[in-house]
Amino acid sequence: MVAYFQGVWDELRKVVWPARDELLRMTGIVIATVVLFGVLIGGADYLLSLGVRQVYTSTSSSPTATPAPGSTTTPPHATPIP
Repeated sequence: MVAYFQGVWDELRKVVWPARDELLRMTGIVIATVVLFGVLIGGADYLLSLGVRQVYTSTSSSPTATPAPGSTTTPPHATPIP
């Protein structure tokens, strides 16, 4: 176990860490990319939701069947108890 952590420590000493200006530049690129993709995905979601809403509102406004003249219908909740 000690040899493993010794090897990890030796490898970490070989790492070349970025300078502050490079770190800030790369962080800005990451943040801009995340915002850009967030706007793209949010816009696509909004447009698709408008399309789905349009489909559901146009199908729910279809005419319903009307009973024939002279026929009486009673809803299930209004059925008299014998």
